[in-house]
Amino acid sequence: MNKIKYPLAVLAVDDNEDLLELIGQELEYRFEKIYRVSDVNMAKAILHNNKIDVVVSDFQMPEQSGADLLKWIRIDKRMSTPFILLTGNATDKKALEVFKYNAFNIIDKPYISEVLINSIFHAFIFQHYLKISGLENTEIHTTEKILNQILSIQLKKVS
Repeated sequence: MNKIKYPLAVLAVDDNEDLLELIGQELEYRFEKIYRVSDVNMAKAILHNNKIDVVVSDFQMPEQSGADLLKWIRIDKRMSTPFILLTGNATDKKALEVFKYNAFNIIDKPYISEVLINSIFHAFIFQHYLKISGLENTEIHTTEKILNQILSIQLKKVS
């Protein structure tokens, strides 16, 4: 079966080179451009110089974590790029930490390829909807607030 390759640029960040290669290979079958880097500083350089549609990052890395990268994207760069975290040991504390910076999803390792791919699609679609709704660059800090804003816009269109 020949799968469609979608014109999205995905940045994959993981300090485990073997896993990074595997993630990259899996994503190359579905997405047009895949950037693979093994640390947060390289990820920052890619984000600074390229249009990235979705970031997929490992949570725990030696010097800076995926959460550190997410905070840099949201606070320092004020970017709304969808962000998905991969982790081998998800905890409620970690989830709360990244969701307050609007991480789109946390996926446990070992992950299922189709779960990761579908999460990337959903993150991109959600971000696109925020953009066309005019909510992309607003100071909305929780998913609940975002969903309430979207619902409000839709109700105004209906009435």
